[in-house]
Amino acid sequence: IVGEPDPAIRRILADEASRRGATPVRIVAEEGSAEAIEVLATGTRFRWRRGGTSQALLTGIPGRHQANNAIVALTMLDALPEDLRVSASDAADALATVTLPGRFSRSGDWIFDVAHNPQGSSVTAETLREIGARVEATRYFDDHHAYTLSDMTSVLAQARRECLQIVTTSK
Repeated sequence: IVGEPDPAIRRILADEASRRGATPVRIVAEEGSAEAIEVLATGTRFRWRRGGTSQALLTGIPGRHQANNAIVALTMLDALPEDLRVSASDAADALATVTLPGRFSRSGDWIFDVAHNPQGSSVTAETLREIGARVEATRYFDDHHAYTLSDMTSVLAQARRECLQIVTTSK
């Protein structure tokens, strides 16, 4: 099952899987797509269009990218041998209850996310915006960045100048 969204990378993965004898090689993006994606504070609602059908689905994790993650998982379930397969309705019901500690986990007014690189942090900020949070500014540093005094004073100066609350991940 190839769930990569980037077409060039997807082709490389599918070709390599075929070269190594995987059969069948299923490419999720060629079988269907997630449409009408709506990011909610409690999950992600979308329609999965494939093979002339459309199914309304809900994940338990907020984020636009979670719709693609969900259809990859559902395609993997569909690829199981018949005696191990889960019904589409059971899979949809279970999908709505899925949570993953550290992935947009909520505790009262706090949201915890283990984004560990600039791209993941950017997705977290975008998801916050989509659920209605005000994200005034963002600053990303690479994972395990060796922070300098200049890094810290720059962030503090911006926060002070713009009256912003600093929110960070712990490392």
